[in-house]
Amino acid sequence: MSVRTVDMDVLVLAVTAAQRLNIIELWVAFGVGKSYHYLAAHEMAKALGPDKCTALLMFHAFAGCDNVSCFGGRDKKTAWDTWKAFDDVTPAFCALDATPDSVENSVKSLERFVVLLNDHTSSQDSVKQAHKQLFTQKGRGIDGLPSPSSNPHPSPHPDTLLSSTCPAHKEGCLPCSVP
Repeated sequence: MSVRTVDMDVLVLAVTAAQRLNIIELWVAFGVGKSYHYLAAHEMAKALGPDKCTALLMFHAFAGCDNVSCFGGRDKKTAWDTWKAFDDVTPAFCALDATPDSVENSVKSLERFVVLLNDHTSSQDSVKQAHKQLFTQKGRGIDGLPSPSSNPHPSPHPDTLLSSTCPAHKEGCLPCSVP
């Protein structure tokens, strides 16, 4: 079986489907012109394993998809490398895939992921503390970590991770019911 696309979202869906539906062979004809090539979605699914395949859809929505092409100025490769280095966030992505309304159970892992996405050497666990560290101790601007006050979707607790930084939440893909 094969699918033809130029859309990364379709590739992500193909890899996830290959694993979830136990598809033995699924090829994706991807790209155009000189960058046109065939990708083995079934092999990608095998290489990722069941947990990462389950988490892939939420990772893609969280880190940026068609509607949101990047996360806080960080590209998808940086997000992917951060995920590889911080595998502890995989269960959070899996939980969100299974029950998107349970976001409050995943906030700590997701918040640590966002901190590492912006500073892979940070020991901070919260976005708020990472803001402070990047600004005061490292002499860096805080433009990579959106200010809670710049949140276009106000919530009762603007310092929470999803209300201020998550592309999937901003696009309405994830509810934000963080207490």
